Amino acid sequence: MKTIVFKPEIYNGCKIYFRQIGADHFEYLVVIRGEIYTAHLTITPTAINRLLYLFKIEQCEFSQQQYDKIIAILRRLARTTVETILKINQKNEINTRDKSSRNRN
Repeated sequence: MKTIVFKPEIYNGCKIYFRQIGADHFEYLVVIRGEIYTAHLTITPTAINRLLYLFKIEQCEFSQQQYDKIIAILRRLARTTVETILKINQKNEINTRDKSSRNRN
């Protein structure tokens, strides 16, 4: 099974990795405070793309423009994950501080 790794990026201090596993399986991995969050998408190439690939007219089943759009979708999902997890952690920290200050009084 062929794996293609795309250029990683950093968003809000969190590393985001993108990769394609096999012909139609894509995923992102986000590292937030030492924990890994991931999501997987299955995107099937069109019949025309598959034929062009099978007849060796194209080198892969997706065009560069299609790869760019797939990565853009993964990027939006990953950034939403980062923002959501950081907001949850921030709320938990505030709640913890509030509880500890109440216990002191």
